Amino acid sequence: MHFIIWTCYNQKIGLVRPAGAHQIAGWLRSRGYSVKVIDFCHELSTNQLVNLTEKHLTKDTVAIGVSSNFWVDFDNRYNKLPYKEPNWVIQAREILQAKYNKLEWILGGTNTIIWDNTKFKFDWTKIHGMAEDQILKWFDEKTNFKSNRDNFDIQHLTYKHTINDGIKPYEWLSLELSRGCHFKCSFCRFPHIGKKKNTYIRKYSYVEEELRANYEMFGTTRYFVMDDTTNESLEKVQALAEIAQRLPFKFEWIGYNRMDLVYANRSTIQLLKDSGLISTFFGVETFHKEASKAIGKGWSSVHGKEFALELKSTWKQDITFHLAFIVGLPGETAEDLWRTQQFCIDNDIDGWRYHHLSINRNPDLVFKSQFDINASKYGYKFPKPLDNTYWMNEHFNRDTAYEEAQKLEKVWREYVRPTTWLLGEICSLDYDVNYIKSIRQKNIPVEELCNKLKMHVNNYYDEQIKM
Repeated sequence: MHFIIWTCYNQKIGLVRPAGAHQIAGWLRSRGYSVKVIDFCHELSTNQLVNLTEKHLTKDTVAIGVSSNFWVDFDNRYNKLPYKEPNWVIQAREILQAKYNKLEWILGGTNTIIWDNTKFKFDWTKIHGMAEDQILKWFDEKTNFKSNRDNFDIQHLTYKHTINDGIKPYEWLSLELSRGCHFKCSFCRFPHIGKKKNTYIRKYSYVEEELRANYEMFGTTRYFVMDDTTNESLEKVQALAEIAQRLPFKFEWIGYNRMDLVYANRSTIQLLKDSGLISTFFGVETFHKEASKAIGKGWSSVHGKEFALELKSTWKQDITFHLAFIVGLPGETAEDLWRTQQFCIDNDIDGWRYHHLSINRNPDLVFKSQFDINASKYGYKFPKPLDNTYWMNEHFNRDTAYEEAQKLEKVWREYVRPTTWLLGEICSLDYDVNYIKSIRQKNIPVEELCNKLKMHVNNYYDEQIKM
């Protein structure tokens, strides 16, 4: 085994196999390397993690990689990057590093480039940006592979899982149809934003091949579609609906879509249903006129509320949706935000949430938003020169935006139902989708879910150690 990857997903009531590690594994395997992904590492005991790792260590093992994207505590995310390894990483690495001192250790994740190395207990080789190309280059250099390699291309992405991943039929897996977004919202720092329409899209034959392969290996029928904008074009939604109709199983998925594009292509109201969509995330961000124009989503302030109600009436509970809003956008006050909250309550919107605005002027960021680059153009100031993330505008600063989001959360938590990612995470523990859709989030059986997660991980360990 050339490479072993540890993954985690820092949630206590749901089950997820993060997409990035398995994507890297599949890419390296397609280039001749052997890779083992160990999932649920934060839920394994130190002995279990060490045992599973040692099971796959051979004389050919070059490195152990650790995915850091979900080291952040989801309940305490306010500008607090971890800056250090969590205990489960420290404890397992100490044991393995003492026994296998020639192993390299690789740290992957979105924020690794801006983390302060002095805060870490260990030295790491950091991979960031377009990881597929960086990690392949690194391995080729370490193993003295002499040939030039083609760069990663999403168009030719094949499937990434193997039978040894031990996936259960009720788990939701990640699926990529494309990368990037042809929009360029001012606050967004995702890669490939502003791309040309209908580019960076996978060949649909490979998508169908992956769906069929996972069904044959594991019985998988449900997916998190990871695209920034799944419904970026009518052609793409049509293609997905056609694939869904050809499959020998009922395909269901959760993912990001844009509400304004559904409005512009009304045939997709039914096509999305035909494609298997059961819950979707709409990044509306705001219903406020000035704020929506500033971020490049002026449609939301004109048609957002009325069209949300139309979709709710048309889709009913067949397709639920989550509305995401941002606290701290130009011109929007606390009173405006609470009016939006009341609209969601009065109309029994399935799910919604407020996130405080993130602006980061750190020049080392790999991907930057327009707010990061030109904050002053949008009315933001930075009164603390040594703090690249502390912004202020006429109504909020970084701290008060976070505090307002917390106040709003105390109220909306009483009303929302599990949608999108949370819905899939819970149902990956073998719950009925329609039942979880119907309950209030506050009534989720947390203790029961924790016990089921623990049982699933222990069964995963027992099966993996016997392979």
